[in-house]
This record gives sequence, C-alpha cells and structure tokens, in this order.
Amino acid sequence: MISMYCSRIVQRALLFVCMLLPMQLLADKCGTFGNHFKARQEAIRKGERLLRPDLPYSLLSKQQHFRIHYALVGEGAVDPRDADNNSFPDYVEECARAFEHAYAIEVDSMGFPPTPNNGENGSNPYDVYIIEFADQGMYGLTTVVESLPQSTQKHAYSLTYIEVDNNYSVNDKNSLGNTAFNTFGLDALKITAAHEYHHAIQLANYGMNDQQYDVSLYEMFSTWLEFHLYPEIKDYHFYVKDYFLEPKKNRFGQRYVHQIASGYANALFFEYLHGKSGNAPLLETWNEIGRKTYGYRALEM
Repeated sequence: MISMYCSRIVQRALLFVCMLLPMQLLADKCGTFGNHFKARQEAIRKGERLLRPDLPYSLLSKQQHFRIHYALVGEGAVDPRDADNNSFPDYVEECARAFEHAYAIEVDSMGFPPTPNNGENGSNPYDVYIIEFADQGMYGLTTVVESLPQSTQKHAYSLTYIEVDNNYSVNDKNSLGNTAFNTFGLDALKITAAHEYHHAIQLANYGMNDQQYDVSLYEMFSTWLEFHLYPEIKDYHFYVKDYFLEPKKNRFGQRYVHQIASGYANALFFEYLHGKSGNAPLLETWNEIGRKTYGYRALEM
C-alpha cells in the first residue's frame, strides 16, 4: 500500500514538473489573512464600525442562502447581459449558483455547519459583493465584520462577508502590470466561491487564534475544496507545482502568516486524506480547531 501511494505521488510530481510554465508572479488565491485580517480584528476589538461595500443592486440566490450585491456602472460593474430576460445580469446569477453549489457540497454533503449569517428561511442570507479585484491581484476575500459571542482574547469567532471579482478577465492586470489571474471567467468565479465560502465557515464556526498560527492549513483546505468541487478546473496546478519545485520553502506544516502560500502548495494532502478516509477526519480536525487547538496539532490528533 505504501509503495503504491509513493508511486502515485511520484507520478503526480512528474506530471506537475512537466506542466511547469515559465517563471511568473502568480496571482494570490485569497486575501483573507494577513495584515487586512489583523487590522479588522483590531478594529472590532476597539468597537469601531466596519463598513461594507455600498452597491445599489442585489439578487437573493434560489435557495436563499446568499445575497449577491452588484453594480451596473463604475469600476466594479458587471456585464449587464441578461440572456433569460429576468432583469438580473447573467454573471450575477452565475455567482449565486456558484455559492449555492459550494453550500450544497460543503454544508449539505460534507456536513460542515453553515455560517450563522443565514436566518431562518433565508431571512438573513450571507452577503457576497461583486467588485473589481484585478489591481489587487487576488481572486477573492473573506472579510471579518463582527465578533461572535464565544470569542475570547486568544481565539476569535467572526461573522464575515465575501468579495469576488466582477469578471475575472484575461485582460485584467494587477498593480505590477502582470496578468491578474491564472484562471478566468466563470471557472475562476466557481473556484473562488468554493474557496472563500469555507473561509467563512472556518472563521464563524471554528475561529482563529490571536497569533494566526496555522493559517496555511486554512488555505490548504480551501484550495483543496476547489479541486473537490471542480476537479476539471486546474487552477490549483499553478500552486501545487511549487511543492515539487521548492519543497523546503513549501514544507508541510508551516504555521505563520507569511507562509500562507505553502498551504496552496500542499493542497493535495487533503485529497489523499479524503480519498483514504472520507469526510470524518476532515470534520474532526475542524471540530478540534473549534475547541481552540492549533490547526496542525488538531490534524495530528
């Protein structure tokens, strides 16, 4: 069994090495953690009022778990095309479907608890904002906005909202003039919904310690979910290949905030664990994190 597993890892290593692209600055998967996260948490502790994006229109998703906010003019405007003539842009409807699919798999199928933002019968749905992300060079962002009652000084549980890009265009450039994304259009939107919604689940139900230890595990899991929900979309290849290129830099278990990218690179670990043992060890790991155990220690347990 071990020999077979090692053989499969070698085959995958060869696959990714063969797929290597010329050296480039890769787009960030996610802007959730780091200085932005720390600043928001500090503002919450001080009792400051945190503002959300102000967008004029919204669509309630079919299952009423999400409200998608958008604009038709300005920098972050969505394409107004409306093929079914129902007064909602197609891109906004695709966004709602992507998040409902994330909910169906991550909550209904895998058994993770939903974010507490959802009121009874969708009366208080989770907020998703469509903005322009190209210049920031990231796919999405889950932003803390309110502390939940079970929070302590050492371990915070947070309500959040999510922001996604308005088109994931191949023509978008980041602030350095590089292509903003590695995957484009609806494919990028789908994997971002899968990735960011689990960050919302993580931060509300399992929390984050005050030192932000083990955020690479949080990113590792969200990146793996992209593959789990959409195995045909290969965006994770851009990051997993770094494990084979620079294994020392992307070693498994790096715990500090500045090593977030090692989580992207190690995402295949959860594919192995899930394939071997199903959802149970994944859920129990997160339940242990919710009991205020650091992430990699929870995984060991």
